Amino acid sequence: MVSEQGLDAYGAVTWGQFFIYQGFNDRAGWMHTSSGVNAISEYLETVEKKGHRFYYKYGQEERPFEEKEITVPYKTGQGIAEKKFTVYRTHHGPIVREADGKWVSIRLLQEPVKALTQSYTRTKAKDYKSFRQTMELHTNSSNNTIFADADGNIAYFHGNFIPRRDTTFDWTKPVDGSTLATEWHELLSIDETPHLLNPKSGWLYNSNNWPWSGAGSSSLRKEDYPVYVDSGRESARATRPVRRAQEDHGHAVPR
Repeated sequence: MVSEQGLDAYGAVTWGQFFIYQGFNDRAGWMHTSSGVNAISEYLETVEKKGHRFYYKYGQEERPFEEKEITVPYKTGQGIAEKKFTVYRTHHGPIVREADGKWVSIRLLQEPVKALTQSYTRTKAKDYKSFRQTMELHTNSSNNTIFADADGNIAYFHGNFIPRRDTTFDWTKPVDGSTLATEWHELLSIDETPHLLNPKSGWLYNSNNWPWSGAGSSSLRKEDYPVYVDSGRESARATRPVRRAQEDHGHAVPR
């Protein structure tokens, strides 16, 4: 991607993106990996029908569902036909399925303009400071990022859309939507999420695995973070590169 205004970036794009998803410009480079961050929550809604309307329980309240009719066109042997559906949503998000007799709503990042802004402006970042500023938009909801710049900085950023939540709940499963205790709160800051800048080990690594082994002796510690920041695992794919990096930097490697 090149422009007369100074944009000059090279790398990979996916699914029609108009920005370089992962790559480099003349001063900095960034690579994304799939993150095990828990950035999506499902809620079990307690539903009651009164008259012609559906309501859901929230604390001491009974709130009406938001209802909307949508029309979905589809192709048949005779041409295009249409089917109408009534869709429902709570303040958590849209109803997507049913489980154990309860309706399940889903909550996730809903900031498309900010997400596009973050994805595009990082292609112009020339150093760690300017790249970190793009991360302050907090819309990188499913990726970890390895970063390096021409000043010699290397950094690891974890998926940076992480709402603060009550750790007494298991967020890998649908939680009770009727209690206020399962609400999302403000987003964790960059410094509150797994993040490394210029680790003493001298290297960084990630390949869709957890972040707890990605910098040798300088690796982050799982116990320092809420459990929902990562639900991934170590992988055989990561073992050999980490060992090689340790060998290249003169560290003892367990066999």
